[in-house]
Amino acid sequence: MKVAHFVSNFPKNSDSEVYGKSLAAYNICLSLANRGQEIHVFTVSNGKEDSFEDHGNLKVHRYKPNIKYKSEGFSYKILNDPLNYDFDIVHVHSGISVAVLAGYRYSVKKNVPLVVTWHGDSIRGYGRYKGVIAGSASFFYKHILAKKILNRAKVIISPSEYYIDVSQFLGEYKDKVVSIPNGINFEEFDVPGSQKECKEKLGLAGKKVILFVGSLYPLKGPHILLKAIPQALEEEQDLTFVFMGGGNIEEYKNLSKELNVEKKVRFTGYIQGELKIAYYKAADIFVLPSIEAFEVFPLVLLEASASALPMIVSDLDTFKCIVKESYNGIFTKIRDEESLANAITYLVKNEDLMEKMGSNARKGIKNFSWDKIAETTETVYNNLHE
Repeated sequence: MKVAHFVSNFPKNSDSEVYGKSLAAYNICLSLANRGQEIHVFTVSNGKEDSFEDHGNLKVHRYKPNIKYKSEGFSYKILNDPLNYDFDIVHVHSGISVAVLAGYRYSVKKNVPLVVTWHGDSIRGYGRYKGVIAGSASFFYKHILAKKILNRAKVIISPSEYYIDVSQFLGEYKDKVVSIPNGINFEEFDVPGSQKECKEKLGLAGKKVILFVGSLYPLKGPHILLKAIPQALEEEQDLTFVFMGGGNIEEYKNLSKELNVEKKVRFTGYIQGELKIAYYKAADIFVLPSIEAFEVFPLVLLEASASALPMIVSDLDTFKCIVKESYNGIFTKIRDEESLANAITYLVKNEDLMEKMGSNARKGIKNFSWDKIAETTETVYNNLHE
């Protein structure tokens, strides 16, 4: 089967700096290709030229942007060039981008079934996306394009079943929404080295390591974790808090200084590969205190689970796709640093429970390999192609 995937940003490889939906799109496309499907990816290039990559069953078409804003690019060519190819299915990965519009346009022009993976409602106002241009794009997407896409879609994939009722859009389309979660490459986390060895390698020996992974923007709640640190340190002094991810690092470094906890905090920036895995293996607890329901299915929850880490997360319904209270993690009150600090110190003081939750976390995602996710996605394609 020939399937066209349209996604706003598609990494060159797994080591590229990429987050969320783009990383999920990369892994599902690669897994589908490995299973024998012919997958063509259409995306906007980060460079100044068009390019084409042929990786056997995975073929990537990148179009140079005519207009660039922040990390997003607009290309006229992506709207027309894909029409020169014939596909059985069009699969769009939601978001405010010209790639989404191009995928919708292809489906209409060629009368090909449309599948949409709904990675979230793409509400702007956080992180890099502020101002008139982003606001205008958000308005167009929210009030015009999103509904056109969802109306046309034969199948809508939501990575989290709990997000369907949270979404501003999906409620009226429940009859064609299916839940297919994101996945994990387990082999990336099955690497040599004990927790003790990783701590020594990273200069964290003798410390309880609390790990946050994600973009350093308000949505993910890094400021909530920072504000919880002083209270946590009153109970336990041998704690180190690691913030792994890009974003507004200087802003949060300054906040750590204002809170007088900078000596207990480490900002690594965006890292990948063996060093990233080493931090996961060195950690004792994983924390994600997101503050808004825009979250759908953070891949970092799977990474933490694969690393056998107990998880402390804010009490968003969408996190229930992975986290089960008192089984593999703890839910804390949203935007509440006191609740977060109490959960951290509670786990640190109960090492047996911390170890049990971590073991449960690893067992709980045994069916979340990208190959299994690709197999389920193939079933969606086959049902539409019959």
